[in-house]
Amino acid sequence: MIPRSAIRTAATAFWTAAGGRHAFGTPVDLEGAAVRSLPVAFHRVPNLNTTAVTEVLARFGIDAFGTGPSRFLRGCLVADVGVGIVLIDSSDPVEEQRLTVAHEVAHFLLHYMAPRQRAISLFGPNVIPVLGRIRRVSRSELFASALRGVPIMPYRHAMVRDAERPTGVAAVMEAEADELALELLAPHDLVRSLPADPDALAFRFGIPRHAASRLVEGQVGVVTTIGVEGLFGIR
Repeated sequence: MIPRSAIRTAATAFWTAAGGRHAFGTPVDLEGAAVRSLPVAFHRVPNLNTTAVTEVLARFGIDAFGTGPSRFLRGCLVADVGVGIVLIDSSDPVEEQRLTVAHEVAHFLLHYMAPRQRAISLFGPNVIPVLGRIRRVSRSELFASALRGVPIMPYRHAMVRDAERPTGVAAVMEAEADELALELLAPHDLVRSLPADPDALAFRFGIPRHAASRLVEGQVGVVTTIGVEGLFGIR
């Protein structure tokens, strides 16, 4: 699990790259900030489910991949070759959509861009074709990757669920994304300076009341059905 200090550092870095949180209003326009500072796009689909995800991605020319039994989603991220697309359920209330955007941006930052940048920093630009599946990883690169604890194998998706709940690595990823999502929307230091009123916090930050209640309780994780998609794998 990523330390909370690192979560807050990631949120600060995001807002710095976007030009400052103050420039995006109250409640904060996280989607606008993400479009300005990250190589991501957002696409809304009514009644989003895993079947709709496959259909939408097919229209973008992206091959299908296993998602398990059909189920509804609030949103999901697909990231590859340095860019990402976030799908959002447009049938959700605006507050839920804002939380979904934050959750998927958090996945992009923590689970796609950060590992990618670590690999490039360690191995140099020659590893980019490996991450993009243009060439196969060499034995020496795999060995160095294992020694340094820096993954360079293209990342596989974490969509499949056990009884509709993430398990193992996927569960950790979801918890980390939940925590960063709320830090992006409702920074810890700012929340501490405000009255512990879920309704007031929900209004101030434009988030669902259940998320605001977790802030009050000091429980940053928000249980969601959102999944992260990484279309990676050597072919």
